Amino acid sequence: MVISVVAEDFRIERVLIDQGSSTNILYGFTYRRMGLLVLKETPGCLYGFLRERMPIRGIVKMDTIFGEGSNARMIPMLYTVVEAEASYNIIMGRPALNRLKAIVSTYHLCMKYPTSEGVGSVWANSNMARRCYEDSLRVGQRMSAVNTLSLELDPRSHDERERPHPMKKLKEIQIDLRENQKTKISTIMTKEQEADLIRYLYSRIDPNFMNHRLSIAQDARSVMQKKRKQGKEKRKAIKEETSKLVTARFIWEVRYP
Repeated sequence: MVISVVAEDFRIERVLIDQGSSTNILYGFTYRRMGLLVLKETPGCLYGFLRERMPIRGIVKMDTIFGEGSNARMIPMLYTVVEAEASYNIIMGRPALNRLKAIVSTYHLCMKYPTSEGVGSVWANSNMARRCYEDSLRVGQRMSAVNTLSLELDPRSHDERERPHPMKKLKEIQIDLRENQKTKISTIMTKEQEADLIRYLYSRIDPNFMNHRLSIAQDARSVMQKKRKQGKEKRKAIKEETSKLVTARFIWEVRYP
């Protein structure tokens, strides 16, 4: 399964959870992209399933965060840095899973581990796993093909990682006279905060305070898109899904002059 982690203020995608690996592997191209400088040189080699030999550049220790929000857990992790062409940035082996005390379910594409607040979970990214597999088929070809692999290194600050997360415990309230005009709010607010929020939601929002509009140039001209023909099965599926959205009053028909 393929997940993402945060290490050294980088969100790193393409992280393979490999329960058959005896070490945590950080590939050299990922190491350089992260701008890491501390590398303890360690002589030795790694051997693959077919006894292929891979020299070790060294080892590096990084605090690694699994999960987000209340699911997050940070542990110091020791990585073995190797130079090899790969479609992954990191391979998390048994040392990482044991340190995290993680249970991996490949059937559910989920990994769970204990946290200070209970049990945290990380879900696999099936789309990213498919991309990694497709890219792995190109590894070993000419260098230009390998260099096209995206590394998904996203620098994040600590403050950004601590941004607010959606509340899990919500309750439904009425915000207008019509029965279907409802919304959900958090249950952890005080009575005064809740009363202020409901009073604000009942009032009409001043457009000068908040306004949604399309950012379109004033001199832009209208362009009518060409009609796209769909097959019989697609037309039937589109009609069914649209009917569901209309019934739920999530969308409605409008006519423009």
